[in-house]
Amino acid sequence: MPLSWSGLGGSWKAGYIRGYLQQRGWGAELGSPGIQLSDSGEIVPGYVFISENLPQYWDELDAFEGDEYQRIPVKVYLENGQTIESLVYALKD
Repeated sequence: MPLSWSGLGGSWKAGYIRGYLQQRGWGAELGSPGIQLSDSGEIVPGYVFISENLPQYWDELDAFEGDEYQRIPVKVYLENGQTIESLVYALKD
């Protein structure tokens, strides 16, 4: 990972987004399939990282994820019932 998560400050929250996991993208070879977002897709569980400091690292994270992925807005359904807007690196079409 290009940066130290511990230095960011913030918290992880369990939840899910909707889409379809695809065995594409460089992460698929490492056991982390890419996602193609879809409002009518399957429930894809995971965690969202929440930090006020994260925006200063977007360029570094974009470079780490590379050309196969794009950072796009997504609705996250947290396990506490709350819904938030976040960003996710999804597969490019």
